Amino acid sequence: MAAFFGTWKLTESNNMEAIMKELNVGFMVRKLGLVTKPVVTIKANGDDGLCMKTESAFKTSELTFKYGEEIDEETPDGRTVKTTFTKDSEFQLTQIQKHPVGDTKMVRQFDGDTMSMTVEVHGVLATRKYQRINHDS
Repeated sequence: MAAFFGTWKLTESNNMEAIMKELNVGFMVRKLGLVTKPVVTIKANGDDGLCMKTESAFKTSELTFKYGEEIDEETPDGRTVKTTFTKDSEFQLTQIQKHPVGDTKMVRQFDGDTMSMTVEVHGVLATRKYQRINHDS
């Protein structure tokens, strides 16, 4: 799990507007979301979970979870979803958000100081890349 730990800053984002359109996110929130560069801090939550804090000029949120357990989450665009995280390997974390508009699947892959994330809604794909800016989390 140490591969997950640290503070990560968004450096690249592709096709996220299409994802937000699939989720019926309004125009202004989409535009704000496209220019926001969130910072994500991931740290341990016991032996079988994580704490993930996402900070941006738009919104700050924090999720504490155990793998495989469904939790309530408020998304940056204001939707309330049921979220489940699974640890696929020491280098991959999958998050599923369930919502009536559509389910969102996010797969985060960790390779050294790079976190690559794919986002899928209704078969539409987007990618995001983050750079680790701090190892102490």
